[in-house]
This record gives sequence, structure tokens and C-alpha cells, in this order.
Amino acid sequence: MGENVKIPVVLLSGFLGAGKTTLLSHVLKHGKLRDRKIAVLVNDFGSLPVDAAILPHGDYYVSKINKGSIFCVCVKTDLIKSLREIAVDVRPDILLIEATGLAEPTDFSSLLQTEFLKESYRKSMVITLVDAVNYPKLSKIIRAMPVQIRVADMIVLNKKDLVDTTALSTLKNEVSELNPFAEVVETSYAKIPMGKIDFFKNRDEEEVTYGGMLRLCSSAPKNMFPCEFRSNKPVPKVKFYEFFDSKRNNILRAKGIVDFGKEQLYVEVVNGTVSSKPAKGISIDCEFRTAMSIILQNMESKKFLSELSDSLKN
Repeated sequence: MGENVKIPVVLLSGFLGAGKTTLLSHVLKHGKLRDRKIAVLVNDFGSLPVDAAILPHGDYYVSKINKGSIFCVCVKTDLIKSLREIAVDVRPDILLIEATGLAEPTDFSSLLQTEFLKESYRKSMVITLVDAVNYPKLSKIIRAMPVQIRVADMIVLNKKDLVDTTALSTLKNEVSELNPFAEVVETSYAKIPMGKIDFFKNRDEEEVTYGGMLRLCSSAPKNMFPCEFRSNKPVPKVKFYEFFDSKRNNILRAKGIVDFGKEQLYVEVVNGTVSSKPAKGISIDCEFRTAMSIILQNMESKKFLSELSDSLKN
């Protein structure tokens, strides 16, 4: 990247489990950015760097912020430090940012909080992923979801294979009403045709305000609680799945590696639905063999972990 040339930024937004990390992995594996120097900033809501762990291996720089939303004042110092390090030490051709699913992005300038950063970066595009299965029921109670759609340059209706055509059409109309200016793309497994994404477009920034106020803080709503399950002991597999099934109404999102003794699996939960796959090649940067990041609703983390511990003993 030449001197005095601003680094283009593609911001991936979307609620928990919508497919942001899947899309980011798709972009990193695709040949469109071949021969480009890429930096990635991953913003997990919990302290465990799970999203960074499941990205494909490749020749790109990864920076991790694991204390909360990058749009929250509580991580302002970490964000400025990370963006400055990328601009000064890495000088990539492009920066890809995956925001936490609980973020309420307002305008792109919310990321650029010093004159140096404003001179170093420019907006390329904001892509918001929408979970076609869960959006209709969650958007009524989760404030962040419609906000994420309003700021998008492209809206991706993901998991189209899991809903019927009528429901998909209704959802498309709904998001288009929220943001009539964004292109709407329908996908399965977040596989956007790479020709749809103009990674290097220079978009003029327009300030976006709600109620006359620029909303920088997007911490978890009062009824949501971040939680982490860590262990170095083998986890009883049947009891684990039985417990998670019994708490399906309380587990909004979960992801991480679970050591079941004979095997390690990557387990994730999206709005109560549990899935898993072999954890081969996935290594979370911590000292525990089992490490899961969990977002709970209507249940505090201390109570959840206590009940989980009791359930695994019995």
C-alpha cells in the first residue's frame, strides 16, 4: 500500500449466529483477494477468541478484540490501539472487520476516533447478514438487529435454504423497508458471489443518527448475559447435550470446543439449536481443553454454570 493512501475497510455486521464468520472465511478462501495484503479485525463479545480460531489458515494478519463491542466506549482504547497498529505496522491493502453480533453500528466514523485513523482508513462497504430463520422472531425484542440493517450497503439474507419462499419474500420486503438503499442478496452458508462485493470502492460517509444522538455504546441488553464454560476434564457427552437441550430457551448463542474424552468437537448453538462437528484444526488460544463462549437470555451466567456443573456430575 502506498504512502498517504487510505486503507479500505469492509465491515461485517449482523446478529449472533447470522453467518458473519462463515462469510469472512468464504472471503479469505476466495481468490478475489489473492496477491492482496489482508488484515482482519475480529470482535468477539466474550473474552475467548473463538471466531479467530475457526478462520481458515492463511497469509493474513489477525487482530482480536475480546472485551465487548467495538462500537462500545468500553473498548475505545483497545480499538484505537488495534487500528493504529494495523495502519502503521501492517499497512494492508484492505481491512476486514467482523463486529460482534450485539453491536449497534451507527456510522462508519464511530470506528475512527482520532485524526490519525481518519487519515488512515476509508469506508469501502458495510455488509449486514440477516438470519432468515431467526430474524422475524428476534428482531422485535433485539434492538441491535434493525439498526444493523439500516447502516448496511449490502444486506445478506442468509440461510435461505431453511425457510420457504413466502417467508423469504416477506423478510426481503421488511429489510428493504428498513433500508431501501442497500442491495439485498439471498444466500445459503453465507456464500455471496464475490463479484457482488466491491472491496475497494470509496464510499462517501454520511452521518447516521438516531433520535439526534450518535449511539456509541452497544453493550449487551439487560436480559442478556455473556458466559464462558471452561474445563480441562472430559465432559460427559450425553449429559452435556441433555443440559443444553433443557436450556434451549436460555441459550441465544454459544460456540467453542468441547472435550468429550474420546473426541473434541466444535459445538455451536444458534437460538437454542445445537450443532457440532470435529474440532480438527481448530485451536482456541487458551489453556483449557473445553472452552465455550455463551450468550444467555433471561438467565444469569452464575446460575447457568452452577446448574451445568451439577448436571455433569449427576
